[in-house]
Amino acid sequence: MRRRTPLTEERSDSNAVNSLKRGLEALRCFRPGDEVLSATEIARRLSIPKDTALRLLTTLDSAGFLRRLQG
Repeated sequence: MRRRTPLTEERSDSNAVNSLKRGLEALRCFRPGDEVLSATEIARRLSIPKDTALRLLTTLDSAGFLRRLQG
């Protein structure tokens, strides 16, 4: 199993929800001018597997934090 490299400095907070932090990291991938990003690009920017990026994006889409485009 590969260890994930965080984009932000980790804090030792035992109450932190790691999956929430990873979802927020995915949202931070969108930079000014980035209207659309593929799961592959988000996976690359986060240094995570594409399947993990897809799960994060599906969750964010179902919660209304981003919108998935067809194609």
